[in-house]
Amino acid sequence: MDPFKMMDVAYCRTSVRRDYKVSIEMQKEVIQQHVTHDISKWFIDDGLSGSTINRPDFARLIEWVTSSTQSRTLYVTRYDRLSRNVSNALDFLELCQTHHVEVVSVLEPIPSSLGDKQAAQLLFVQILFSLAEFTRSVTIENINQGLAQKKLEKKVLSAKVPFGYRYQEGKIVPHPSEARVVRQIFSLYTSTSMGYQKIAQQLQKEGKTFRGKPFKKHHVAAILRHSVYTGRIGHNSKNLTPYLSHDVIPIIQPDIFQQAIEKRSRRLPKKRDTREYSLRKKISCPYCDRKLSPKMQSDSIYHHTYHYYACGHEDCVGYRLDASKIEKEVLTSIKTYLTETDNLTTLLDELKKQLSQVAKQKEATVSDLMKQKSCIFDQYEQGTLSKKEMVQQLDILTKQLNDVTSITLTEEQLEERVTQLLHLSDNTIQDVIWSYIDHIQVTPDKQLKEVLLYGIRIQSDVV
Repeated sequence: MDPFKMMDVAYCRTSVRRDYKVSIEMQKEVIQQHVTHDISKWFIDDGLSGSTINRPDFARLIEWVTSSTQSRTLYVTRYDRLSRNVSNALDFLELCQTHHVEVVSVLEPIPSSLGDKQAAQLLFVQILFSLAEFTRSVTIENINQGLAQKKLEKKVLSAKVPFGYRYQEGKIVPHPSEARVVRQIFSLYTSTSMGYQKIAQQLQKEGKTFRGKPFKKHHVAAILRHSVYTGRIGHNSKNLTPYLSHDVIPIIQPDIFQQAIEKRSRRLPKKRDTREYSLRKKISCPYCDRKLSPKMQSDSIYHHTYHYYACGHEDCVGYRLDASKIEKEVLTSIKTYLTETDNLTTLLDELKKQLSQVAKQKEATVSDLMKQKSCIFDQYEQGTLSKKEMVQQLDILTKQLNDVTSITLTEEQLEERVTQLLHLSDNTIQDVIWSYIDHIQVTPDKQLKEVLLYGIRIQSDVV
């Protein structure tokens, strides 16, 4: 079949290959659930960032779009699968409109209240991207500000180090007896059929403990996932590149770590729960105060599937909430609160404070990154860095600078977009509102008690 004559296609992308991310398979399943006919062609970029348009299948997708002016349809799960950059996303949507390609985001249908479909799509996408980018920037800037300074000062990021190491005089060093246990765990996992539970039981039989406590399967799982044992550290698990100033003595070899990754991948069951749990890690259990986790339960007799937010802690009472019911109650509570002018003003004031904080942190981060650049040049001139290492590290810093400086949102734009958001009546916009929720409290009898929306407490009328 000629790919350029296909009428309906789909595009899927994930930036990293990781089990708990929204995988390519899950995206395909979500699209297929919403589309009643067959998809002629799947364009897929697996493990590629949405911050750039230099992706092989995205390039082929653009070629497909521009190959004809015949009416066609492109399906995605969300608009950010096309690009994480709002400008690039809008450019692509306008290109699609020019060539009569309708772009359908199955999880973000355009609210009917926006009127003209083509203009509405561009406006809708701008609202989604602007508010999501603002929320993301607050979180990232709060984290990166401290991390950048620690890296500049050549400090380890935390005194809390993984099992098998100790933090001594500013360095991470192996702990001899614990290191032997780490090696044993990797050996048992990669050379036998034993899983997490069996390994934990074996260690318990031998009297070995995890920081004074009996080994549990989650201890084993955490050890097998941690790249620090290969001598590489980073402030997030996406990046296995060592920090510029640290050398950690490895406990295991990289090929053993890779074997563990491959075995874990083979053993993991395929997840069939494609539902989006918007309140994940936001609701506290009223009994133990731990965050409720998504849970799916199937009824084999009536062939019905139930979705919950549940407390999975073994010492708790088994508390759970109907997912759809609590999501509806939270959304209704927020919308009711924000329809009052005074409350909307309070929210906007709080968001503007956050925006001002982001601007200051952004300026400080840029300053720190420039200092790191200067430090790299000094190291090169002193002969402690090779030319190749200098170029690699400068490339990393340049990308970080570009990421930081690309975040732009004025107070006026923020107010305009929040006001537009509140005028949308369709529930599809709720995913944006979720990102503003800090915390949710419920009662033991499963009633909504309070929603914390960017530091603003919204009391439920029910309680």
